[in-house]
Amino acid sequence: MLKISGDVEMNHNGGILDHQIDDGYILACCSRPLTAVSIEA
Repeated sequence: MLKISGDVEMNHNGGILDHQIDDGYILACCSRPLTAVSIEA
């Protein structure tokens, strides 16, 4: 799980909660960038 800035398309079957997505987290293994993205440390 990563916190990012930018837009991604994420197709997942669980493993992440709605509030985590709302906070900007993604599952990298299930995502592809739609715009330039930055990983927040």
